[in-house]
Amino acid sequence: MGRAQAVAPRFPGREGARFPALTLGLSCLAIAATLSPRLSELLIYDRGLILSGEPWRIATAPFVHLSASHLFFDLLVFCLAGILLETADRRGFLLLGILSILLPGLFFLAFCPGLLRYGGLSGPAVGAAALLCLQRAGEPGRARWAWAAVLAVIVVKTAVESATGAAFFARSGNEPFRVLSSAHAIGMAAALAVFLMRRPDRPRPPRTSPAP
Repeated sequence: MGRAQAVAPRFPGREGARFPALTLGLSCLAIAATLSPRLSELLIYDRGLILSGEPWRIATAPFVHLSASHLFFDLLVFCLAGILLETADRRGFLLLGILSILLPGLFFLAFCPGLLRYGGLSGPAVGAAALLCLQRAGEPGRARWAWAAVLAVIVVKTAVESATGAAFFARSGNEPFRVLSSAHAIGMAAALAVFLMRRPDRPRPPRTSPAP
């Protein structure tokens, strides 16, 4: 008799990708925006210019970074987590990207009138890392506890940065900046929303047979 083998749950409608085109494409955009001062000024969140008729800056601000270390650490997390997510679940990664890119800018525009400029991929990066941890922590095996521990570290890091206003790793360049922990929190909230929408045990509406 054959042995029964445990099968890891799959996310409903999960479609992977052999090549992480979204992750690498967005990363290249972030590098280009940071290396080109003219492109950076065209894409950065600028409250005055947004209210004057340049709304695209809400979506493009995450790709602008204010120092080399800011870019390095954001891309390090975003690429590592994004590649693993996209190659396993491209739809989920795309949904996370849309939410974690758009929601911080909309939140700042609506509730933070004193925030004049904003940039950085840390919201989507934290969201990607959190979603990866949530997915892997829900799979069978001992590694699930390691992923749960990483998720706890992400939460604690965000809380400490929120309390202190200082980044753990990134350093300011020519233009000083402070950590916007609310962008990190929004990224984590987006990750939780995507995870709950695409988890394997989520109830799905029954299929109805066509009327004769």
